[in-house]
Amino acid sequence: MFEQHKTELGFDGRRLFLLIAAAVLLLSIACLIATRNGGSDHFFMWAFGLAMAVAIVRQLLRDAERTKEIRELALRLGITYVGAALPKSFPLHKTSSSLARSINRACAGEISRREILFFDCELGHGKGRFYRTVVALRGQRADFGAARFGPDLLTEEVGGWTLVYGSRRLLEIAEINELVFEASQHRTADNS
Repeated sequence: MFEQHKTELGFDGRRLFLLIAAAVLLLSIACLIATRNGGSDHFFMWAFGLAMAVAIVRQLLRDAERTKEIRELALRLGITYVGAALPKSFPLHKTSSSLARSINRACAGEISRREILFFDCELGHGKGRFYRTVVALRGQRADFGAARFGPDLLTEEVGGWTLVYGSRRLLEIAEINELVFEASQHRTADNS
């Protein structure tokens, strides 16, 4: 099933060292650029600009990695990666994710003769903005089996579809895989 991530509150010297080294490098580059381009008056502007650039690049790399992992999962499951599109048969407008600002990394297909779909979406605005992964299948709540009882998973039934999603978070690839696996196993058990 789902494994609760263990958080260790112990001292992580390697991570602290890398963080300090990155900060020193960032400040050194900002100082070098500021002194070559007009003195120390612009140091904080350069430091802030570099910090923002690093944060943006870091987020883009994370997004690219998640997209790659989702595509690989879809390939393993034998379903189609459709990007930002959803099947017309899916009643998004009737779900709690109906106000999604964006939908991406959507995958759809049939597993064990059951239509299934999962996608990431962005909900809310400003400080209230959050991301959510939705795993949906055409069927009933029980079709997800015990996998739907994760620590913070919510289940919703709409128009013949059952949705399972994390409360204000993206699901890990292993969680998506487990939900899809449970749905396919449950269907297989029904057919036996």
